[in-house]
Amino acid sequence: MRILCLLFTSPVQHRGPEHMLKLVEEMTGKGNRVELFLLGDGVYNSSAALATKKGAPVVLALSQMRGIRITDCSTCAGMRGVDELIGNARLGTLEDLTEEMERADVILSYTGEE
Repeated sequence: MRILCLLFTSPVQHRGPEHMLKLVEEMTGKGNRVELFLLGDGVYNSSAALATKKGAPVVLALSQMRGIRITDCSTCAGMRGVDELIGNARLGTLEDLTEEMERADVILSYTGEE
């Protein structure tokens, strides 16, 4: 199954990224293909500057994950000054997001809202 996860929250202000990480690990472990698209403050989850044990553990864990595709909204990253990404992340556009949505069997969204 192809699963697209949309993440809108920062790794330092919310627990959503931690929950998403656990779910992604479970889903990939069961043979699912997972795509992670970061939007808004979610782009901080792939910031190379936070990929340290003292920075944000979620970012460090994501930087070491294999078997998932991580894409940052280029506009969101630019507006937030996130210019260096972890090695397994790339910049993308809303056109890329649209294509991912069309291919996905399931779309999960982590907004930080309750």
